[in-house]
Amino acid sequence: MSAHSLPEDAAVWHSLEIDKALELLDSNADDGLTPSQVEERLLKYGSNELEEHGGRSPWQILLDQFTNIMLLMLIGVAFISGLLDFLSLQQGTLKLGEVPFKDTIAIMAIVILNGVLGYVQESRAEKALAALKKLSSPSVRVLRNGKLADIAGKDLVPGDVMLLEAGVQVAADGRLLEQSNLQLRESALTGEAEAVSKQAVLTLPKDAALGDRLNLVFQGTEVVQGRAKVVVTNTGMTTELGKIAAMLQSVDSEPTPLQQRMTQLGNVLVTGSLILVAIVVLAGIIQARGFS
Repeated sequence: MSAHSLPEDAAVWHSLEIDKALELLDSNADDGLTPSQVEERLLKYGSNELEEHGGRSPWQILLDQFTNIMLLMLIGVAFISGLLDFLSLQQGTLKLGEVPFKDTIAIMAIVILNGVLGYVQESRAEKALAALKKLSSPSVRVLRNGKLADIAGKDLVPGDVMLLEAGVQVAADGRLLEQSNLQLRESALTGEAEAVSKQAVLTLPKDAALGDRLNLVFQGTEVVQGRAKVVVTNTGMTTELGKIAAMLQSVDSEPTPLQQRMTQLGNVLVTGSLILVAIVVLAGIIQARGFS
C-alpha cells in the first residue's frame, strides 16, 4: 500500500500492529525510505514545519489598540482640550492657578495605559506559536536507503525511520518499532510532569487518550532515557503539536474587560451624540419654519 493511502485520522496509529503501520506507510524498519520515496513525499506533504497564518507584526498589534471608538473619541477630546489651553496661553486668558494641559495629559495617560495593557496581552498570544516552534528538533538521525544519516528536522516525511536516544527532542509524531528503557517527557502536550515509559509491542483502543498512547512518540517531547527506533506517521501541521498551533491561530483574540466596557460606553456616547444632533437639527428646522 502506498503512502498516498495513509489514514487521514491520526488517531489510528496507536491501534495498529507494527507490521500494519509499516505497510500503510510503505516503509521498511531496517532500511527506511529510498531517495525517490523521500522526494515524492516531500512534494506531497511539504516540510516538517509549523506554519504561521495571518500573524500580526508588533506595530500592527499596537495600532489595533487605538481603533476602539471610545479611545478615538478620548483622543479627539484630548486634542480639543489641548488646543483650547494653547489658545488660552497665547491670549493670556488662562485663569489664575489653572494648570495648562492637565486634562489633555490625564486623558492621554488613560489612552496610552489602555493601549499598553492591550498590546502586552495580545503580543503574548502572538508569541505562542513561536514558543511551539522552539519545540521542533533542528536535526534528527534517520535510516534512509539502509544507511544512517543526520538530516534537518524539517526534511522528515511520513515513513522515515528515525532513531532516538536520551537527550534528543522528538522531531515528528511516530509509531514505535522497538525500544529499550524508553522514557519521554510529554509535559509540552499533556501537562504531565513525570516521564512516561513507552512500549512498542502495545496495541491500544482507538479511543485511547493522548497521554495513554504508550506506543507513540510526539513532536516536541523529549527523550529522558533509553533509545528507540520509530517510524514517522505525521509531520508538520498534522502532528499533535501542529494541531495545537492551528487552534492557537484560529482563535480570535478576546478584548480585555476594560476594552469591552469602553466599547459599550463609546457606543452609548455615539448614540447619544447622534440623538442630540438630530434634536438640534430638528429644532433648527422647526424654528426656521416658525420665522418664515
